[in-house]
Amino acid sequence: PRMFGLYAATLGCAGIAAQLVGGLLVGLLPLDLGWRACFFLSVPLCLVSGLLTAPAHAGPRADRGGVDLVGALLLGLALAGLGSVLTLGREQAWPPWIGAVGLVAAACLLGFIFWQRLGARRGLTRLVPAGMLSTNGFGHALLMILVFFSGVASMYFVLALELRRAVGFSPIQVGALFGWLGLWFVIGSSSRRLRRRLGPGAVHAGVASLLLGHALMTAAALGWMPGVRVPVFVLSSLLQGLGVGLLM
Repeated sequence: PRMFGLYAATLGCAGIAAQLVGGLLVGLLPLDLGWRACFFLSVPLCLVSGLLTAPAHAGPRADRGGVDLVGALLLGLALAGLGSVLTLGREQAWPPWIGAVGLVAAACLLGFIFWQRLGARRGLTRLVPAGMLSTNGFGHALLMILVFFSGVASMYFVLALELRRAVGFSPIQVGALFGWLGLWFVIGSSSRRLRRRLGPGAVHAGVASLLLGHALMTAAALGWMPGVRVPVFVLSSLLQGLGVGLLM
């Protein structure tokens, strides 16, 4: 629980930094690059991440083989292929090559499953340790996370675009709003006192907070609260960030 709490808090901090820095890059750079300016951060951040994680390891290793490079490559190709099909298929009117990419992705996924089972029999290091999916409801939790983030993550992507197009927020204002949401995400996910007080009810409190935040944002977006739309957006972002943090 401590590890996942720190992980969730790190995600929240990253969300705050990413939205604020992204808004500043788009809004203040002298070159008319728009959203493309955000890609300037990718290369230096990847290099720094690589340098920081190079000496890290998971502690004493019970398995042989070091890092599961084959498993990582197969899973990476499968996810890249699936992402290409989902993002480019409809946009490109489903050309034949999209079907070929989907087949390659499916083959890589099957190859990944086979490789993990082979590694389990040979005692090699595996990307997915044997028995993990059946431990303490871990597989069930992964399914819940898949359903949850399929809606939440995609909604926030669309929301950022709509705040610019329909509401008229500047890139810096959008970044500040998401930074505010991320701040409450950190509070909800890392506050031990809050988790102790709520106990097992933290999940239910998170759902209620997220639901109320979405309801308020929907009402403001539909124009039901003229004159107070911006404060309602701020309040709804607080409730949503706190709710997602508690759920994480």
